[in-house]
Amino acid sequence: AVLIYSMSGEGLDLLQTLYASDGISYDLFGSCVSISLDTIVVSSPGSDISGKTNVGSMYVYVRNMTTRYW
Repeated sequence: AVLIYSMSGEGLDLLQTLYASDGISYDLFGSCVSISLDTIVVSSPGSDISGKTNVGSMYVYVRNMTTRYW
């Protein structure tokens, strides 16, 4: 899981937790995270695709400007 925090006067506030929509154990979701403005890209280097083991995948989350959630 990837946890998103916001700075506040009191410290850090947890805003949201992101999960891989198709993730399973050992996919290593969240190994690398890149954030640019309202877009978050999360790696999952251990994910299996079409029967191929550990080929990896990337997940892209774009913040909804109405709800402010990804």
